[in-house]
Amino acid sequence: MSVMVYRLIMSRPPYEEIEHTADKALRAYGETLPKLFEHAALGMFDLMVHLETVKPERLWELELSATSGEDLLHQWLEELVYLFESEAVMLCQFEITEFMEWRLKATVRGSAMDQHTRRRGAVIKAVTYHDLAIEPDNGGWQATLTFDV
Repeated sequence: MSVMVYRLIMSRPPYEEIEHTADKALRAYGETLPKLFEHAALGMFDLMVHLETVKPERLWELELSATSGEDLLHQWLEELVYLFESEAVMLCQFEITEFMEWRLKATVRGSAMDQHTRRRGAVIKAVTYHDLAIEPDNGGWQATLTFDV
């Protein structure tokens, strides 16, 4: 489902950019923790590129584990930044296929940037632990994230 269609269906967006003095930051929302992780990834890549201009041509499978929710979220997003940097790809679709006790399996899709990919300007270099928090939110979850650009 595209981000635009998803925004029309939900009562609020799956993520929103929030003010930060030096870096980029966002708040992601999800009815479940897996959805929160998916939305955080969408938001992170949406800061860099217009997602509707990225084609889901290639597939990667990821498996990660950590000692807490915040550590797993950080590791998840850092792994996506690593894919972006090491394979020169933009990612546009994220699906957590298994999520249990701070472990996840996921599939992500994207493609190499081409002349049709429209950048937004920010290039995420790293996910920071600054203000990183996962909190309950109206029967769901929210996370605050800060990115080094």
